[in-house]
Amino acid sequence: MSNFFGLPIILSIILAYFVPYFSLPLSRYIFLILFLMMFWTALSLDYRKLKNFWHFTPQVLIGITLSFILLPLFLLGLASLCLTDNKFIYGFFFSALNPLAIVAPFFVRKNDGHEEFSFILMVASMLVAPFLTPLMINYFAADIWRIDLALLSKTMILLTAVPLILGALASRFFAKSRDFFLRHSALANSLFLSIITYSFFGVAFQRVHWNIIPSYEILTLFGLALIQDFGIYFLLKFTLPDTLKGVDNKSLAISLSMKNVAVSSALLLSLDPKASFASSMGFVAHAFFFNFLLLRQNKAKTSLSESA
Repeated sequence: MSNFFGLPIILSIILAYFVPYFSLPLSRYIFLILFLMMFWTALSLDYRKLKNFWHFTPQVLIGITLSFILLPLFLLGLASLCLTDNKFIYGFFFSALNPLAIVAPFFVRKNDGHEEFSFILMVASMLVAPFLTPLMINYFAADIWRIDLALLSKTMILLTAVPLILGALASRFFAKSRDFFLRHSALANSLFLSIITYSFFGVAFQRVHWNIIPSYEILTLFGLALIQDFGIYFLLKFTLPDTLKGVDNKSLAISLSMKNVAVSSALLLSLDPKASFASSMGFVAHAFFFNFLLLRQNKAKTSLSESA
């Protein structure tokens, strides 16, 4: 099933386009669904990888700086040059300010990268996102949305840090239950992600006035979403040093090219459906990028077996 990681996303978008009617009532529960998905995944994580976190302090600081400042500003500049709709521009910008996807360490491991570092960086991004993201939004997007920064921070804590902490506690004190969550983690993630994707796109298909939006604007937004995944991956892989004090650039490139776009999409869903759609385009890019990484892993294994 992992070889078709992005297929449920594509199917959910197709379903949302043709049968969007259930997305509006479903959107009322999107925070609960997202929280459950984050908690389920967090419970299946191996928190023992955090024991040597201080060994990676410089690399994590580099990763956080790139993830929440340099790369989002680069993507904001690119979006400002390519798009004309401010809601699309800043919805896309918001998606670039998300913490790392919780599945990033999985893909790093699949590509023979430094899984422990990726895990530590992912956890760090989830802990700092509720503070750095509102600051960046306030500084660069204050004219687009009037957002209560304290409320935004609290909501992000609820969707990132809280499920992570609860997952760590539950995995320690309910070890037997953790085995069940671990066995069904891939299936649960696929189900939750499908529901979330359907809700985001279904609401957008119903509430956004598509007849006044040029087609090239949608295609450009899709292209930018691909750049956020593929472009950032190749940019970092070929521009960063081969190693950053023991961590290969591939691990950092994969990790930083995977943002948890569900967080920004959920936060924008009721505030600004058009901006939420711009953020949700990251799901489409993820569908292609996840399978790209899995295909690279399969090709590497094939090459290795042939050489042996």
